[in-house]
Amino acid sequence: MPVVAPNVLNTLRASRLLLLMEHERNARVFESPMEILEIYVPSEHGGRLRVGFGAAFREATHGLVLEGSNGQTARADPKTGEAHIDFEPGKRGDGICRAYVAAPTGKFSIYALFDEIAFARDADGTPLIPWNFWYFPYSHREPDTAWAGKHAGPLQRYMEAFGVTSALAWELEHHDDPSGTREGWEGHCDDAAAASILFHPPPDQGLSHNGVHFNAEELKFYGVEYFGRFGLLKRRWTLPEPVERVREGFHHQFKPNDDPRMFGQQQVLGSFLSALRKHIRDQGTPLRMDMRDNGGSVYTQVWNHAVYRYAIRYWQPDVTDPRRTTGELILSANDDFMPQDGSSSGVPADVERVGGTRVVVPNGTGRDLRIEFSMEFRASGKMDLESDYNEWWSVRRWDPRNETTTGELLFAPRDAFEIVKPWDLEFDRPAAAGNPHIAREHVEKLLRLRTRFR
Repeated sequence: MPVVAPNVLNTLRASRLLLLMEHERNARVFESPMEILEIYVPSEHGGRLRVGFGAAFREATHGLVLEGSNGQTARADPKTGEAHIDFEPGKRGDGICRAYVAAPTGKFSIYALFDEIAFARDADGTPLIPWNFWYFPYSHREPDTAWAGKHAGPLQRYMEAFGVTSALAWELEHHDDPSGTREGWEGHCDDAAAASILFHPPPDQGLSHNGVHFNAEELKFYGVEYFGRFGLLKRRWTLPEPVERVREGFHHQFKPNDDPRMFGQQQVLGSFLSALRKHIRDQGTPLRMDMRDNGGSVYTQVWNHAVYRYAIRYWQPDVTDPRRTTGELILSANDDFMPQDGSSSGVPADVERVGGTRVVVPNGTGRDLRIEFSMEFRASGKMDLESDYNEWWSVRRWDPRNETTTGELLFAPRDAFEIVKPWDLEFDRPAAAGNPHIAREHVEKLLRLRTRFR
């Protein structure tokens, strides 16, 4: 029997249900010196159960022991007033956990949170955080820094450093827009997002080669051209309709908030969550994802980003059936921008250590989405993919600094691809987009391939 405070055994037999909550501030108040609280974890997909005292009624004399459904136990940290238990995928037991609480003051508040958080990893286990990028050759709104097309500086420096010709001429022929007929949003985000996964971030201060200095954003440009020529993709998830790459059909043209029930069907919500778990969590693989029009107005636009982290929180709004949950999915990705002064746009997250655990924390320079949905689970803890309760309510921009949604309601992500190791041989793909005059061996002298792609 757990000891919940020094020399105090909890001899109570009755227990009360403590529902999973959306936030710590939703902590429930109890007026009692002792309680046994039952918490039902619905998901078998793994995650962390956190139970702690709310700040308003947190006392040094209070005691808390958390007992997991597989027999794990954890005592609350005296500094934070919180205890946690980690569940491996498929090992939740019956899902019923207990919190044994002692509150000599006769009053306490307590919260229960359940989160599933995962981030991409390189082959050596280090977090794989893609770099932010920018390359819109047809845009008239971005800073007048040196680029291909109107701004040829990077290619001129490349040709000078490596003694090659024709790189600039090819770029002007293929990626300039003298007639002004191309859309400003069109660019190389497909190859740029992939390159940000393939290569380590270049130094913020740039680097010099053969007496020529390249800034960080120019170095990324060469990585984009490299992937456009040698990169490979594997489709890992797509909206259920229509045939690939055709931008029409209900799920493409409508937003989840237009018909939440339709977007909650198995082939959309369930398969999407499963793809994230399989690749980002289980394999450590980031995904290049079309996160759609940033303003939520044009469904045909394609905006590719590299998703490197996700976080799911479930809470239970229905006291009569804790298998019915509301879910919040935060997707963390890089973003497509460049500072006005042309300096490095850096990376969208920081790596911190919390209690010896490596944590990847978005720093507000990426493009993050918040997807809200409802999901019913079976008694086994598996998602009940046939339940009419399942709905995908909305997609919005997410500000990780303020933990708030911003902007308009958005379309659902369209597809997700895995980046695989580039070809070992020189070749021309029929649809290769990369500049053929930028050589593979030159780029690999300027940028470092991540361990998993070498």
